[in-house]
Amino acid sequence: MSLEASSIIHASRHYDRAGLKAQAFRTALAGATESRRVGARSEQFELLRRAIDNLPPGLPEIEKAEVYSAYSDAAGEIERHDESRRAALLAQGAYLAAGRPDKAAEQQLNLWSSKGKNVAPTDEQISELNEMRDGIAALPPTDDTGQFERIIVYLRAATLIDASRFDEAQADVEAVRELATRAGDREILLEADLLEERINVLTGRSPTTMPAGFAAARAARDAGFESTGVTGYRNITIVAARVLDYDTAKRALAEGLLYADAIEASHCRQQMAVTRAHIAWAEGHWDEADGMARQELVERGCRIGGLSAMETIGIVAATRGEADVARRWLGHRRLAIIDLHGGEQPMGNEDGSVWTVCNGEIYNFREMRRELEQRGCRFKTRSDTEVLLHAYAAFGDDFVRRLNGMFGFALWDARRRRLTVGGRVQWIGDRSDADFTSAT
Repeated sequence: MSLEASSIIHASRHYDRAGLKAQAFRTALAGATESRRVGARSEQFELLRRAIDNLPPGLPEIEKAEVYSAYSDAAGEIERHDESRRAALLAQGAYLAAGRPDKAAEQQLNLWSSKGKNVAPTDEQISELNEMRDGIAALPPTDDTGQFERIIVYLRAATLIDASRFDEAQADVEAVRELATRAGDREILLEADLLEERINVLTGRSPTTMPAGFAAARAARDAGFESTGVTGYRNITIVAARVLDYDTAKRALAEGLLYADAIEASHCRQQMAVTRAHIAWAEGHWDEADGMARQELVERGCRIGGLSAMETIGIVAATRGEADVARRWLGHRRLAIIDLHGGEQPMGNEDGSVWTVCNGEIYNFREMRRELEQRGCRFKTRSDTEVLLHAYAAFGDDFVRRLNGMFGFALWDARRRRLTVGGRVQWIGDRSDADFTSAT
């Protein structure tokens, strides 16, 4: 915490002890505003908490709502999700009491954001965004409701990309670009550029070096659009790593981590740092990858970052042939996409002789499941991971070439006393597939 912020908090406490709650409140609030301006997020959070502790009696509901809303935003930005949710609900109530149902509706975004960071299923996130847009459509149009609609459409496009529903995401990008152009909203226009670059790279229409993405992230950073800039760098890093362009990912990391540290963006910083650890593993720097991933387990971040760090530690162990260590780190860490309740891991075959953990998504698992059922295989779940197990039994070591998707796995065959680590990247567009396996 800076000396200036410490002095403001000290002054606020002095007023509080003297019974001057109004002065304590105003001092802390002014300090929080200045901390926000210079990107000192932790200081802003502490000062807003101080302001809330000293809410003066008789404060108008609209002012109370704005303080709770700012506190919810600040808490979410430093991964204090429980506090963010509580403050968002208090802000909703105060906005409604002040006769501002439009601003009350906006608080749903903070509630939605905290669920997403805790790995809520993408279908559930998209459904909630649709409900929010329906709710805002029922309110009288204002500048605030217009901005809220643009944010909702942008977030839905981003979530559709995460779900690999690229055509729907592209339609939302075009819609939000039109809305932002009419409103003269430069920040959302840069968001649209970043979204479109992700879609184009993942569908094979743009080079993986992502020049348009870098341009948009830098423009957002230079314009002071902190969230757009740091999220842009994070997503460039993740997409580049996903398509195995590690040089581009490392260029984004060099700029993005520096920026994330400067503005205390812990959520994006952690995800970039974990991606850096995964790249170190891919390039054979196993000790470095393991150390970086373990460091991220103790850093403040979100559940996604923690799970990804555990996964990297497990993959490093699996690559080294440390099967028991790999199972300990990889077991139950997978982000469930299909069959949320039946896809628990590690998953074994009928007699317990083969076990696997898998992360990612197998796109053609339904077709492969039908083929395997015709061969006499019997399934106990709807999970794509079980398809991987039966495909290994049916097709042997070459099974991975029959599966399309973006996924990685570790598979232990007890009879052969062999651990196989592998994966597959399914390029969409005019590119060839890439797959890899390593057995020990």
